[in-house]
Amino acid sequence: MNMPLTVSQENGTYARLIECADQITDYRVYGKIDYELWQIIVIGICAILAGANNFVEIEQYGKERKRWLKQYFFIECPIPTHDTINRAFARMRPKDFNVCMLKWLNSLVPQSKVIHLDAKILEGYRSKDPFAILRAWADATKSVLAQIKVPYGTNEITAIPMLLDELDVRDKIITIDAIGAQKKIVQKIAEKSGDYLIALKANQHAFYNDIKLFLDSVVDRQLTDVVYTNYETIDHDHGRIEKRCCWSTEDIDWLEQKTQWNKLKSISVIETTIVKNGEKTTNRRYFISSLNGSALLILEIARSHWSIENQLHWHLDVTFGEDKSKVRGAFVAQNLSLLRAIAVSLLGLLPLKTGFSRKRQTVNRRPSLLKKMLLS
Repeated sequence: MNMPLTVSQENGTYARLIECADQITDYRVYGKIDYELWQIIVIGICAILAGANNFVEIEQYGKERKRWLKQYFFIECPIPTHDTINRAFARMRPKDFNVCMLKWLNSLVPQSKVIHLDAKILEGYRSKDPFAILRAWADATKSVLAQIKVPYGTNEITAIPMLLDELDVRDKIITIDAIGAQKKIVQKIAEKSGDYLIALKANQHAFYNDIKLFLDSVVDRQLTDVVYTNYETIDHDHGRIEKRCCWSTEDIDWLEQKTQWNKLKSISVIETTIVKNGEKTTNRRYFISSLNGSALLILEIARSHWSIENQLHWHLDVTFGEDKSKVRGAFVAQNLSLLRAIAVSLLGLLPLKTGFSRKRQTVNRRPSLLKKMLLS
């Protein structure tokens, strides 16, 4: 690849982006390539950050900002058509694209102590063979760390160890919902010198029932000789009162299956009580962890797990229209979803106190923000 000299000398962030894009294997037909992959990827990133949700809108943005893209991002070629952009993304191998682009993205943010794992089905993918994407998300830095495809008919249980293989989890805390409560997954995290906080559900049978009975007895004060910690929070919002209370204990020598779960150190229960319009609902969730029995720590980490739903998956569907996407082809669907996820992470870095839709509008109106984001 012939990287523009100005890029390599002056703009480290952008130079790294081009270098990472250049590591992606190009499966397009040799001799019929008019645009280098890095050019198409850069146009795509800029367009999606500025409000584009599909290939037609990416082409339109490129044409509207053609002079600007040439001046600051050194896109000397004519703007490719939406069909050309589509073909380029359809031929890139998603794993190759993921590794290279996320390597660049995560060079922009500091490492996060807590990593959340969760999957999202691509509702808008038009095929008889739908799939989900399992992602690793850092709440502290609002960034995607890794992602892989979960084929239809399978589940996250087999995909989670594969995703963990792509992550550096040493001294990190991994959170997973109840589907991750598997001994092999816990073993994998422990082997990679990580810690975990994993939810439990009734499908863990005796293991779940024993922990539930014990912790319910603690909460309801039927067991009074158990050493535990307790912490609660109360939130008020638009007439809705939400109280969360956590009980956590390291008193688990009685648990028969303790030795089967690597590094298991504490068990916890979080009781959530919501009062709205005079109606009160209460539910309890149960967790296992390799962390110490600090109710404050467990509650904070458990609450932060849902940021992957609220701050990533929700935006992908609502702000970026992923659930309405009409793209065809598994590769293009995965690659376009990654571009959207990268855009969520980059928009999260903008110090603007407004929603993501407004941020995208602002980026479109003020290209200097985009220039500062990618060229700083």
